Amino acid sequence: MSEYALEKGRPADASGRLGKEIRVYDFLDRLGIDYERVDHPALMTMEACESVDKMLDTRICKNLFLCNRQGTQFYLLMMHGDKPFKTKF
Repeated sequence: MSEYALEKGRPADASGRLGKEIRVYDFLDRLGIDYERVDHPALMTMEACESVDKMLDTRICKNLFLCNRQGTQFYLLMMHGDKPFKTKF
């Protein structure tokens, strides 16, 4: 059983939350969009995300921030969590 819980809407207590998180809740509320959230610590592996996957009944994606060797071009790669990321061609 997971220690996390699926919650509807914004948290009742906003203390300790980042300002940008609160602004996202404000934006969604202003647009009248219903949402659910799962509060959890940072999860560094896809295996650690499995319980959140199941709770949300969805597939969580890997989000990888990449850059070229010179550090001058940046990319956000999003892919399904069960797909391996290979850097060699």
